[in-house]
Amino acid sequence: MVSIGSIEALPDKISKEQSLIDWGTRIRDMAAPVKKHTMDYMLDKIMDENNSKFYRYELKAEAEWNKAFYMEDGGQRLGTVRDKA
Repeated sequence: MVSIGSIEALPDKISKEQSLIDWGTRIRDMAAPVKKHTMDYMLDKIMDENNSKFYRYELKAEAEWNKAFYMEDGGQRLGTVRDKA
């Protein structure tokens, strides 16, 4: 099985001056990446149990880059992906 085209957001650091509300917001925002990693891990183990392979081709990027990339128009995105390859 091959997964192509997903973006894995790299973790961003939190400064020691962050408020409790900022920490709560961060935990909430981490739910989707945690689910994705869990699903990828489970799929990898299922494939391994059946003597198959699971390959992931992901673009690792900072969360802010990912947000800016999402807001680009389609033609601009293709050039951006080519530059990252």
